[in-house]
Amino acid sequence: MTNDNDTALFQVIDNSVGSPVILHAPHGGRTIPAEYLSSFIISPTELEVEKDVMTDHFTDTLVGALTGASAIINGLSRFAVDVERFPDDTEEMNA
Repeated sequence: MTNDNDTALFQVIDNSVGSPVILHAPHGGRTIPAEYLSSFIISPTELEVEKDVMTDHFTDTLVGALTGASAIINGLSRFAVDVERFPDDTEEMNA
């Protein structure tokens, strides 16, 4: 699935024939949809630096090279969506 910029919103690596394991890489992406960029008070340059810090880089490469497992890799920046959080903060996180 892609967004308007043809950037993958998520990536599915299906190695289910070779392994029953599914790995989840919730912070493997850097994409922030354009409609949300005006919500940030830091400069675009500062935002790029912050995305570099907050992204789990090369998770897709590591999954494929090291495990042979299936994986779901989130393509969105955690600044756009944190897929490990519930809508209600009273719920326990599953990290």
